Amino acid sequence: MKKVLILVAIFAITAGATAQLKVSTAGNVGIGTNNPEHRLDVKWGTFRVALYGEDNYAVKIDGNNQWGAPQIYNTGSQLLLGNETNYVNAAYVRWFYYKHIYNCSDRRLKDNIQPLGSMLNRLMDVEGKRFTYKQDTISNGILDFEELSGREKFGFIAQDLERIFPELVLAPNPTNSYYSVDYIGMIPVLAEAIKEQQAQIDFNDSLSLVLAKTIHYQQTQIEHLQEMVDKQAEDIAVLKEWIVECCSKGDKGSAPENSPTDENTMKSTETFTESAKLFQNIPNPFSVNTEIRFEIPESANTAKLIIHDMQGAEIASYTITTKGTGNIVIQGHELPAGMYMYTLLVNNTIVDTKKMILTK
Repeated sequence: MKKVLILVAIFAITAGATAQLKVSTAGNVGIGTNNPEHRLDVKWGTFRVALYGEDNYAVKIDGNNQWGAPQIYNTGSQLLLGNETNYVNAAYVRWFYYKHIYNCSDRRLKDNIQPLGSMLNRLMDVEGKRFTYKQDTISNGILDFEELSGREKFGFIAQDLERIFPELVLAPNPTNSYYSVDYIGMIPVLAEAIKEQQAQIDFNDSLSLVLAKTIHYQQTQIEHLQEMVDKQAEDIAVLKEWIVECCSKGDKGSAPENSPTDENTMKSTETFTESAKLFQNIPNPFSVNTEIRFEIPESANTAKLIIHDMQGAEIASYTITTKGTGNIVIQGHELPAGMYMYTLLVNNTIVDTKKMILTK
């Protein structure tokens, strides 16, 4: 009997000296160590928590790697840190490696979906700031910015942003006594503001194009007027030569071959432009029809109303046979929507040019 007890004691001592699981007298449990310093002390191994023993659903704490530092990972699809009711209030990470980061944004999870509307004016009031965090540790122990002290950062001041975008600011709560900013939420605001600004740029570009075409058309009209003035100046010069020649002979003589004989040319352009009038069309802009009124002097031989597009192409021409006050009605369905110029000519002389706008 004594021999059996001795053998059992020797076996127990030997097993205790090489045991992989050790419980110290202080109540510490050691795995892979005979001197556990903590309640559970695992030396250079992997600690696994698995569901039904399946490795695909295991969470592992691995201390046996090339860096000699513990790694926490999941061999399945997810490794959650906290949940909706028991969340992690603060996490301190020096380096963060990620493969993909997505925010859950499924339409099926959302109610009351509305467009943001105009964001540009609100965004113009937002001021970005540069700053450094205070060097002293935050008193409540939740946040510690010691690692960031002295390093300049860019961002917003939460209290200032709250006045403009309260939806993007989280006010203090029982677990966090500081304001927080939803920087990710600023992305759709920026997207809508960019689209709004681009629409304004496109409108200004279109307006500039219309103005450029209008200027080109007016320059063309000025050149046409200058040609008419030059032609009349030549006719007057020829007429003067003819008068001088006639006076020097003592009789009227006959007119030179190139002398102007058309009565329209002999009349002064100013006489017609002063007595003839062109009025602004009513209504303007118009969609159904519009009325263009004018006044033609009794001494006029010819009168015409011409409509051009903004490229200077003639769209329509109306011969005016009545004298005095008259009008022409333009039907909207006869023309495509756009801006047009209409000109009154009396005796082939431009009296006036005005704009009209057709909408659909």
